[in-house]
Amino acid sequence: MSAIRPYLISLGVGIIVGLFYALLGVRSPAPPLVALLGLLGFLIGENGYPVLKAKLTPNPSNHLSPKMSREKDKKEASS
Repeated sequence: MSAIRPYLISLGVGIIVGLFYALLGVRSPAPPLVALLGLLGFLIGENGYPVLKAKLTPNPSNHLSPKMSREKDKKEASS
């Protein structure tokens, strides 16, 4: 249940805001398709950033000098 809780809260808040819009007679600032595409872009950006960051950040273990690499291998073998 805790995994879907944020989704249920988000849905509930969206419904409440929608009700306020309807009660005040305010139209949504964006057509539904435009709003959905904006949310899709938001999700892609939010989830894509960590992936890009991981791919672009160098892995320190790949940049060891040969001597440091041999020492690391010895430590791992003795463990």
